[in-house]
Parts: sequence; structure tokens; C-alpha cells
Amino acid sequence: MSVSLLIERVDGELVKRNVPVSTQAYFKSHWLPICEIYNLSYVPLFETGFSFTGVDIPSILGELLVIKTHLDNEDSAEEYFAKRLNLLTNHLIEVKDREVEFFIG
Repeated sequence: MSVSLLIERVDGELVKRNVPVSTQAYFKSHWLPICEIYNLSYVPLFETGFSFTGVDIPSILGELLVIKTHLDNEDSAEEYFAKRLNLLTNHLIEVKDREVEFFIG
């Protein structure tokens, strides 16, 4: 199992863009503990999957920033984590001001 971003529609057009984010095991062992520390509410939904719209993007980006701030960028073991986090963040920023439907899970 894995966690991916699936952008389904942008401005009413079918897109179906799939962006791999994390393996399920890595998500549970690395993402979720940080979510618990900071009492995040959106990112934990990625574990089982959830459909979102553009109105959710600012809150999701806020939580991703909390996670990014938590990471030790000097730790090479977290380099993979930071790259995947940045990839997800960049794709969401790209569509944040548009009418969008997406799924993360």
C-alpha cells in the first residue's frame, strides 16, 4: 500500500495526475508520529485516503509546513522524507487558486 496524491479535476477538466508520496509503512512510522506531536487533523487522513477540494488546500499546506519545520534537514535519513514532502507541497501550490478536486491516500 502507498499514499499518493491523485488530482482528479482542475477547473472542471478531468486530469487524473498521480503523484506518489510515501509507502504506507513509511507514512505510519514517520509522518503519523509528527502528526500526533502537533495534533494535525488533515495529514492523518492520508493514511486511509480522503477526497478534498481547493478550499482544503490552505489547511493542508499549513500542516505540511509544520511537518517540514519539524524535520532536521541536516539528517540524510530525512532527505527522502523532505523530497516527498516538497513534491506534494509543490503540486498542491500549483492548483491552490483553481477549482480542484483531489484525493490523497
